[in-house]
Amino acid sequence: MRTLTLLKASLATGVLLTSGVAAGTAAVAAPTPGADSVSALCHATALYGNTPIYSSNSTSSTVVGHLTKGVKTASSCTVVNGSTYSACGYFYFGWVYITSKGYVKSMCVSLSIQA
Repeated sequence: MRTLTLLKASLATGVLLTSGVAAGTAAVAAPTPGADSVSALCHATALYGNTPIYSSNSTSSTVVGHLTKGVKTASSCTVVNGSTYSACGYFYFGWVYITSKGYVKSMCVSLSIQA
């Protein structure tokens, strides 16, 4: 459901969303933070309390902070591939860059684009 909402928003704003299709892949190099042309318009909202922020898009990287449930935080507009995880009710490999902080598991946040 969140993916469909985000896809509709991306079509309306012209932002291309990407996500991986091959499950079980090793960690993939993430794009340069801030690579999104409209990243200032994108926000991630934690769906659960104490959502960890990792230094890279891998569960083996250092936890550098946490998101608070319900609080909007500036983020990238894209979901990138990374290490697989089982969290927030899903087994997945998508990650979202939190501006100037690190990466969170995409299934633990809700992305929004504000026009």
